[in-house]
Amino acid sequence: MINTLTIITSNADLLSLNEGFAEQVHIAFDIKGVRSLNEFSASTLHVGSIFDSGNITFSIYLDSFQKVDFSKILEDIKNERYILVQNTFHPNYHRVEQKPVICFNSVDKGTPELILFITEMNKTFQAQGYNGIYPMYFSNDPTPFSSRDNFCFPIHLSKTDICNCYYDILKNKFYSAKYIGIRSLEIALIIQELKKAEDRLLQEQPLQFEMLKMFSFLSSSSKLLSYQLDIAKADLENQKKYLEILRGKDGALEIINFYKNEYEILPLWYKRFGHILKVITGKRSFRSLYDDNTKKYKL
Repeated sequence: MINTLTIITSNADLLSLNEGFAEQVHIAFDIKGVRSLNEFSASTLHVGSIFDSGNITFSIYLDSFQKVDFSKILEDIKNERYILVQNTFHPNYHRVEQKPVICFNSVDKGTPELILFITEMNKTFQAQGYNGIYPMYFSNDPTPFSSRDNFCFPIHLSKTDICNCYYDILKNKFYSAKYIGIRSLEIALIIQELKKAEDRLLQEQPLQFEMLKMFSFLSSSSKLLSYQLDIAKADLENQKKYLEILRGKDGALEIINFYKNEYEILPLWYKRFGHILKVITGKRSFRSLYDDNTKKYKL
């Protein structure tokens, strides 16, 4: 599909399904507090047979309209700091730009509570080796092409309404390479209706459909190339550090060679005279001149 289906739900039973899907599906679980997050974590780690299909990823959805208190969750996470992090280690946790995704309602975007929450989450995840989190926003209003916020269908739409609504945003909003959210458990049915809308656009507006499809493909390719570029940069930095170490070894060898070539060739009487000068200046003990078992230099 041109866009990725996102199923928004609080029903952890979805994890026990054994369905397979040809299309990529992203499941965003509604979390209302730390208790529900713990229950969800247990289900994800021990039940998730739905992930066997390989095309299913999941993330966490926090929405103030669902009575989520960001400050309360933040306070609880400070006491149990890895409660969110442990979920992101799952191989099927959804990532964008190699950052774990946490989904939010667009109405919370820019609020002081959410800004503080994201700032603290970035610190927590950076301490675990991530580059922070990737906040993903969903809105009930169809967003224009220039916005990267994602559309979420209103609740209780019929199959026909879903198809028509999706067709409308494809045609009039040039909606591509984004996520399309819906609160439903009927994944196969929703995929079917979304594909109907795309097929209709292909029949009625074939050029526009091909442009949207191409943009979606190029967007995915761009993310992959960006990831490969980051790996190449990291590898280059490692090579630079390796060369610095080698150069450091060369410097140590130069010092050893200098010692052998410049100091070792000096006559023995000259070296002994230097030892006597050190005794006179108090830098070396007198006894060390004739007893090798005595400490040579004073602190």
